[in-house]
Amino acid sequence: MHPALVYYYGLLIGIGVSLIVIVWLLITLRNLQRTSEEKLLSSITVSEKMLKLLGLDKPDLKPPAPKITAERPGGATEAPPIQERLNHIENTYGRLKKLLDLKLFLHETKIEEVMNKKVVSLSVQADFKEVPEKFSQHAIRHLPIVDAAQKIVGLMTQRDLYRICSPRKLVNETYYYDDEVLNTFILNKVMNKKVVTMRLDKPLGDAVVTMASSGYGCLPIVDAAGRLCGIITRRDVLALASLVYLSQPYATTGDSH
Repeated sequence: MHPALVYYYGLLIGIGVSLIVIVWLLITLRNLQRTSEEKLLSSITVSEKMLKLLGLDKPDLKPPAPKITAERPGGATEAPPIQERLNHIENTYGRLKKLLDLKLFLHETKIEEVMNKKVVSLSVQADFKEVPEKFSQHAIRHLPIVDAAQKIVGLMTQRDLYRICSPRKLVNETYYYDDEVLNTFILNKVMNKKVVTMRLDKPLGDAVVTMASSGYGCLPIVDAAGRLCGIITRRDVLALASLVYLSQPYATTGDSH
């Protein structure tokens, strides 16, 4: 065979092989692109479902997403569907992260860390006249009642006291309680015996949920043996929230309850 023909045949074969390789590469790239898009759409769908479960897909809970537009022939513009959904997730992610951070804080912070450990209590055997004395001396509004073993048997609040026996008003506009009138009441008979307590090793979130759902103004805190060891009130929770907001270390005061 003539050398020139051999050369041309070899050239044609080389070109044919190159075309086959190029076509194979294009098909492979297209399949990879399609697979990536499917995975992206799948992850976006999962993210959107999570946001919906958390209630963050509502329009009033997210800032308006900036529209990213793509030019089309003839000057028309339209936001790509995938990019639009990505924008929604990105804008909502910041709020979701804050909620998760708050939930983690409430779960990891134990009641023992924020409760008032200098809790003022009263023996169930005490005279009823000691109730207003405790409120006045310690500037508190919640008074746990305990037995000889320091276990909670009841609770008195300022509201309970006013309901049972109102103070008398003097001519100088001050108020006082008549001890004789007070001692006509027996503490064990008039105190609130349906007391909700909480263990000191429980998460702070449990105490917040209990107070918020039940309307209780305080929760006496007990140890593993059921003995009174502290108290947490709405004021303690608000003080903690305030100090966290101001990024300052939290310390309970002795007159919080």
